[in-house]
Amino acid sequence: MGAKTENMWIRKTESEINGEKKRGFWKCFLVYFVFMFCVAVFTEKTGWRKLSMMLPEVRSWEEVWRKSPFLLSFSFLLAFPMALWQVYVAGPATILCPKCGSAKVNDRKLDCKCGGRYENQDNFKYFHAKGQKRVGRGYEDGDEDKG
Repeated sequence: MGAKTENMWIRKTESEINGEKKRGFWKCFLVYFVFMFCVAVFTEKTGWRKLSMMLPEVRSWEEVWRKSPFLLSFSFLLAFPMALWQVYVAGPATILCPKCGSAKVNDRKLDCKCGGRYENQDNFKYFHAKGQKRVGRGYEDGDEDKG
């Protein structure tokens, strides 16, 4: 019979990593854009953009609609760099050692106790061996991997 395989982390290819970063950027951009646009419309509609003690003036939807090109461009200009920073600069919160498989919160200390170096978890994918018990999100406790 074949040798028993164990669960392990496998390094992703560069094309997989780049593809996931691009998809992650556009998802993040869309979330930031929609959020910024909603905040911009709210502040424009309610007049809360003025930091004063007086009650804000409520604007009509027609006035807000006339300013929508400005609000859209404002939202784009804020969301784009925020998404770039989130995906390409901030990086993942979890790092792991490919040598021993241990994971930890990214504290910028990259040397592992086993002698390996921690790397971004986004650079790896987890491989479940056939017949191994799978635990985690989407699996009942102890589900076996059929494939």
